[in-house]
Amino acid sequence: LIATADNCSFYGMCSDTLDTLGVDTFDDVLQGYQMLAHTRTDTERNRLVACALAYQPFEQSTDLTFFEFDKDGKLVSKVEHHLPAFVTHDWTITPNYYVIPAASAVFDTSKLPSLIAGGMTATEIFAIDANAPGTVLLIPRDGSGPPIRAERSDGMHSTIFHVGPTYEDDETGDVIFHPFCFDQYQFGGEMGFDIHKQSFDPTPWSESNGGPKLERWTIDMTESKVKVKGKGKVVPAIAERLSTVISDMPTFHPDRDGLECNSVYTVCGIREEGKGWFPFNSIAKHDLRTGECEVWPPEACSLNADERFRWDGGSAVRAEPLFVPRVGAIDEDDGYVLSTVHCSENRRTTLEILDAKDFGAGPIQRIDLGELMGWNVHSSFDPAGANV
Repeated sequence: LIATADNCSFYGMCSDTLDTLGVDTFDDVLQGYQMLAHTRTDTERNRLVACALAYQPFEQSTDLTFFEFDKDGKLVSKVEHHLPAFVTHDWTITPNYYVIPAASAVFDTSKLPSLIAGGMTATEIFAIDANAPGTVLLIPRDGSGPPIRAERSDGMHSTIFHVGPTYEDDETGDVIFHPFCFDQYQFGGEMGFDIHKQSFDPTPWSESNGGPKLERWTIDMTESKVKVKGKGKVVPAIAERLSTVISDMPTFHPDRDGLECNSVYTVCGIREEGKGWFPFNSIAKHDLRTGECEVWPPEACSLNADERFRWDGGSAVRAEPLFVPRVGAIDEDDGYVLSTVHCSENRRTTLEILDAKDFGAGPIQRIDLGELMGWNVHSSFDPAGANV
């Protein structure tokens, strides 16, 4: 097992005790690199794919390095690029591309001394260009060429932190990309926490940033649509909003990275207007074919894309769901959805388990995890020894 986080090394963990074993450099391949938290699995090639990122504030640039490892942890591919400044967090793959959301940014180098002295967070030294169109980079996995920029054809801005199923359409050659998009976002005071005042108020922060929503981007890769800007190629991305539900942190079948998958599960923020959307208080199942969105718990079940739903969210904060496929399953939604519920009213934490095929029926099992624990952002499942 490895534990991952943004802008740091991977750490090995004992699969039995979860004890930290120390930095895992994959036989020194990752030595000195600052990794991104998200990794991807190419099941068709049996590879683990990882990404390192380095911001270069004085050069106003961003460096990306992709590593692909075989089942024995041996490096089989390494691709590097030095690019104009952008910020990113999550990313994905297709059979031919690394797919990276790229929010154009400017670094304020005058703030670096304060950052080094501990007087501000890293997110306070850069600002996103709110006038730049939503952009995703497609980088050839074989290292055969420079990145291709896919920009929203309508010119609208998007800031993307998490992405859902992404794949190449065999018939059209289009890249189909499912991001969770903020219409506007500026860094600072993330999730309502003020590092200077040591205070927490999520409502103004979440109201100002609007909240992420699921979209489908159809990226036209035909040669006739390719334009040249500067030294690079640009292709159009036609964006379609699939849901007005504020949702993020998608999970889907773990063997479908880079392949078509139509069942996606997210954590949601649903509250009365003016009360913000964070912390998250519900979870959802999205059908990418029909656009249908089922929300749990039952107070939110009537939600649809055409009405403004009003709900106070109760006293529970819900964590990112995790889809775990059933042993021997064939269908992409044959499995379980796991999510922890953190309740301030009874000061307990509960693990809820839902049947993914019958999501709207709610939990088939609730497990009391004990006293109220901190909200977790991302999670994983180790199938070794499990019989589910």
